[in-house]
Amino acid sequence: MTKQTKYESRAAVRVRYLGATDRRPSRLVAEDVADGYGSLEPRRIAVEYPQDCEGVDAYAVAAEAWAEKFLNPQYEFAPTVAGFAGDYLFLIQVRDRE
Repeated sequence: MTKQTKYESRAAVRVRYLGATDRRPSRLVAEDVADGYGSLEPRRIAVEYPQDCEGVDAYAVAAEAWAEKFLNPQYEFAPTVAGFAGDYLFLIQVRDRE
């Protein structure tokens, strides 16, 4: 199995909604796409659904949390967003901070 690199300059992150259960509140799960050959596991985080945001802004909170954890922190979060089937896909190309 190939070892994953923590820092990258771009990523495709899918954010999906998970409803509340009797033990957990509603949450958003952000994960990147595996390489398609099965050698990399998707990197995934779950965050509690932000009650102070609505729509795509709430999903952006999860995508940004994912980027902070897995992308180089010297870059600025600047995503392109596409919605599909109730989920959002964030195409993140980080750029140097000025």
